[in-house]
Amino acid sequence: MTSPFSSRLTKTFIFLLAVGGIVWLGASLTHMIIGYDAFQSGTLLLKDQPEAARLQTIRLYTLLGALADWSFLVCSIGAVGTIVLLGKVFKQYGWLMMCAVLFVLLVPVEAWIAWNNFRLFMLFDAGSGASLAPAAEIVDVFLHRQQNVVLNVCSGLALLSGFTIVTLAVWRPLHKHESR
Repeated sequence: MTSPFSSRLTKTFIFLLAVGGIVWLGASLTHMIIGYDAFQSGTLLLKDQPEAARLQTIRLYTLLGALADWSFLVCSIGAVGTIVLLGKVFKQYGWLMMCAVLFVLLVPVEAWIAWNNFRLFMLFDAGSGASLAPAAEIVDVFLHRQQNVVLNVCSGLALLSGFTIVTLAVWRPLHKHESR
């Protein structure tokens, strides 16, 4: 009996899922680190730095957000294709079902995060990186994004869910082996 994972189309979707997921997890983690590096330690007060340096930090933050959002889209394409192709074997591969449920729960959270990242991204020129809005407006949008507690908690939980999906895929609990 052939494995349900052996078809070329399934392998392609799993590849998209894996590559998109790896880039998404790394970019999301770095995105969070850069975002919180703009603040004084333990506060939500911006560091005392020149305006150009602050805008450059915010621009780097937006670029990492865009990378995380696009890679999540690639990951989503791979996940949807994998779920559609392998949905019939969820009973045999319980870990795959758990990964699918966690991923489906991630989608609305990541869409909300992407929308907030997009609002900030549109304040910069994509080619040159020049500010398209006054510095005060850019900082205000950045602060609104960073001070939104619900969004930040959901973002952290999404990242933890992503790492949980990886853990489930590695250890594969609830995997029924066929008897010979």
